[in-house]
Amino acid sequence: MSCLAIQVLHLHESADAVAGELKITLDAKTELFVVDVMAFNANERIRSIGAYLGRGSFVVAAPRPHSTVTLLARLRGLSTSVPRAQAVW
Repeated sequence: MSCLAIQVLHLHESADAVAGELKITLDAKTELFVVDVMAFNANERIRSIGAYLGRGSFVVAAPRPHSTVTLLARLRGLSTSVPRAQAVW
């Protein structure tokens, strides 16, 4: 069983969005830095979600952001998925 630790390094808020820089540690040895960005519409519902690699993290060649879940799955070699343009609920 794998051990997963998530540390919030920074949070930024605006009128219609929030961004958080996360440090994700897998099995106490592999570090992944991501910035998750969520934008909201006028009704305060999520309009979009994106995750971007940051700092010294491995490089994923993709023109669009992936979710943090997809990035973690790729790190583990479990995902080859392509992100959707918008989140599906």
